[in-house]
Amino acid sequence: MPTGKTSRMANLQPDNISLTGLVTFTDGTNTGLIGNRQTCEAYGYTFDSASGSCRLNQQHQVSLNSQFNQETNKITGERNRIESGVIGTFMSGSTNLIKSQCSNNLTTGSENITETRINNSAVFGINGKATRQTEFVIGGGANTHTFTCDRATETIYTDKQMSVVELSGGTCGRDSSTLTVNGDGTNYITVRNNSIIGYEVYLTRLELGGTGGTAGNYSYRHLRGSVNIDNAYSMTFSTLIGTTIGEIGGIAGSSAMIDTSTTDIKSISLQVTDRPSVVNQWSAIVYLHEVISTVTTF
Repeated sequence: MPTGKTSRMANLQPDNISLTGLVTFTDGTNTGLIGNRQTCEAYGYTFDSASGSCRLNQQHQVSLNSQFNQETNKITGERNRIESGVIGTFMSGSTNLIKSQCSNNLTTGSENITETRINNSAVFGINGKATRQTEFVIGGGANTHTFTCDRATETIYTDKQMSVVELSGGTCGRDSSTLTVNGDGTNYITVRNNSIIGYEVYLTRLELGGTGGTAGNYSYRHLRGSVNIDNAYSMTFSTLIGTTIGEIGGIAGSSAMIDTSTTDIKSISLQVTDRPSVVNQWSAIVYLHEVISTVTTF
């Protein structure tokens, strides 16, 4: 005679299959139930002894992932590729690549790359590379150039592109703040070695309170500079040239482009500060013009 537990298991039917292949069951009243080996294998699934769970076999898993990608990604053109874990993507053109674990990206053109775990970016043109969150990129075209120099043939190898990134953050008092991408508190402007980056920044500072601040006072500045990043990621910054375009209150605060690198991630960002007891919102639109030597080091 079957036990009560065996009888209950026999009445289970598959209810849901997660994107990771986990199969759960229902008894007609309750959902999310875990079946035993007998129930799992009766429906053609694989019982995972290590976790005590019922799962799709590998063949079904590949089919599920493929179906999921087709539903969330739109790809047209030739030789375009996306890696695993990519969702919410639109890609057109040819020979473009979006690497793994990316979401909500747009790529059109040819030979463009979106690096791993980059979200909400857009890449246009030829040979553009999105390496920063929420970045807008226009690729600079061919990355190999051959010409005659002193009667000899010379070939140079460089990546070139223009990018736009938004940085933002807040300050209270004289404590400096390093602005982050979209104010997420984590990401800065990542950089590549053997490169020159020219940057143009439009920086807004809006006073929103504090005992020393006046809500609505503001400054709007245009900043320009550049940085040389050598093979070892040592950075040499030019003098930051700034012009105040508009303001109320007679104060612009101070700003500087700085090295924000860690051991694993090399980056730069804008550091800002203002007067004591003033609460500010800062927002910067940063235009980046990059030339990266991909063969010759310096």
